[in-house]
Amino acid sequence: MVTTSLRRLGNAGLTALGNMRRSSYDLNRTIVLSGTGRGGTTWLAQLMTAVPGSLILWEQLHSATNPASLEYGFGRPRYLPVDFAGARETDYIEFMLKGGVLGTGLRSQLYFNPWNVIFFKRYIHKFVNANMLLPWMTHRFGIKLIYLVRHPCAVVSSQLRHSYGAWADHSKSKCFHESLFSRYPHLQDVYDRINTREESLAFDWAIQNYVPLKEGFKGITVFYEDLVDHPEQELGRIFDFLEMQMPAGVKRKITKPSKTAYKDSNNLKNGKADLAGWKKKLKPEQVEAVMDVVIQVGVDLYGSDARPVKRTLDP
Repeated sequence: MVTTSLRRLGNAGLTALGNMRRSSYDLNRTIVLSGTGRGGTTWLAQLMTAVPGSLILWEQLHSATNPASLEYGFGRPRYLPVDFAGARETDYIEFMLKGGVLGTGLRSQLYFNPWNVIFFKRYIHKFVNANMLLPWMTHRFGIKLIYLVRHPCAVVSSQLRHSYGAWADHSKSKCFHESLFSRYPHLQDVYDRINTREESLAFDWAIQNYVPLKEGFKGITVFYEDLVDHPEQELGRIFDFLEMQMPAGVKRKITKPSKTAYKDSNNLKNGKADLAGWKKKLKPEQVEAVMDVVIQVGVDLYGSDARPVKRTLDP
């Protein structure tokens, strides 16, 4: 009870601090790290905690972390076209990006460093529900985006193994997006043909990557597999994009699995990783079903190989 009360008090204080700083905070300093669930975003966010003065804000577009987002039509993956001009939603996203819900965003149990509150420089937002907002968000606000992509079979395999959270009760209906289907009618056709859970999860992965790839965004694309194969090179590329010097602490964190990883996950261990682990966990017919859905949606970055077959994004 005492711990809960202290946490509530601390969260209230952090929220007040965030609102106090919000009016003078420059969104150009904000870094957004976005990908799909089980796509490696927590691992990369963990590496970014080594950036001095940076506060990592966790899943402020997820109803479990920030229930208030539901009041504005967020809280789960949502599509907004790049030319969206709704004032209420726009004002809320700006409010959130500037630290308006700082108390829930910090989640002190995950990598919270009080020194970064005192010597504050920037917010780093970590999202798994923002991919279909990225074209609009990056054109509307002056944020720096790191867009993380991982093989759909690896993502679906991990989601199927999850016994809690969004995927434990995942259903086809959660992949229905009326405005998205209206803009891209072929997605409705693919949706109508979905029957199995792995097909539904594959469709969710596919549309969340189809939108940013189709409509374009301002940011850097990072493939999870490249980050695992060549971590220092990819991190160097990320920090070059951010126009920042890579902190020494980032390299020390490379081989440390994220707090949401499985004990037998494919994160780096002793400098090695099995990126094709999903081939042992999914049946051949499941792999075929996942890739069929992804191709039908229109995302062709991956094939049967564990690594991407393309690293350039066609318009």
